[in-house]
Amino acid sequence: MKKELSGSLVFDTGTLLELVYSTERGLKLKEALKSEMVQANISELTLTELKYVLCKRWVKRKRMLE
Repeated sequence: MKKELSGSLVFDTGTLLELVYSTERGLKLKEALKSEMVQANISELTLTELKYVLCKRWVKRKRMLE
């Protein structure tokens, strides 16, 4: 089994959240993207879901601070 990321990949919302929050996996993926070892493919639905999840978390944190 491969240990390195390479080629054309389709990202789901969970993968994008890893990138946004700079988790260990997200940082590895970021480096693979920067080095052009990976080509990212993302659907419009995935981007919409990412916006929804991020906004939902933002509202939740905002309410906690009030």
